[in-house]
Amino acid sequence: MRNSFLHPIFHINKRRTHYLKKMLADSQLTGSMYLVLTHVSEHRGSSQDDIANSHDIDKATIAREARKLEDMGLIKRTSVPDNRRQYTLETTKKGEEMAERINRYDEKVIEVITSGISKEDLKKLSELMEKMDKNSEALENI
Repeated sequence: MRNSFLHPIFHINKRRTHYLKKMLADSQLTGSMYLVLTHVSEHRGSSQDDIANSHDIDKATIAREARKLEDMGLIKRTSVPDNRRQYTLETTKKGEEMAERINRYDEKVIEVITSGISKEDLKKLSELMEKMDKNSEALENI
């Protein structure tokens, strides 16, 4: 039973990442760039710190990926007047279109991996995963 539920979670995530990489091969986006772009699309005006804290990714990685996304014309970074080292982020029209494309592929992933599973089972799974996520916070204090 050791790690019996963790193994499939890792496999699902690996397969999702591989699928996204294949479907977005023409875009030059990487995994963490997907995350930044979709976060900014859903939370306009987020700071790089907000994204780092929300997804538990170091600030330097977020800053690097945000610069790349800006260079690609997918987001616009605006420095915060009181802190020139901090930026708020917004998607451009091109960025919004790419975020929608990523979301469509994610919807397909969910459709495929939940095929044949009842709504009740999915609800229970979601509740259990949220509880495990909450419980895992205790690991930070061990």
